[in-house]
Amino acid sequence: MVEGRLRTETWNNEGTSRSQLILVCDSVQFIVPEPRSQSPSKPNDGDEHEHATPAVGGEADGTPPF
Repeated sequence: MVEGRLRTETWNNEGTSRSQLILVCDSVQFIVPEPRSQSPSKPNDGDEHEHATPAVGGEADGTPPF
């Protein structure tokens, strides 16, 4: 999950007006899915986010998430 804002910058380059859109992130949380057992009794419904847990690192424990 990414939280932040979009910023637009514009400038002139040799008479041509240019612009760029910049994503400014306030926080980024990497989500790692939990391992699933390969038992045939539970069908795969395609919802990988149902059992997702935050990755180790980041704001929760004060370390970068990489």
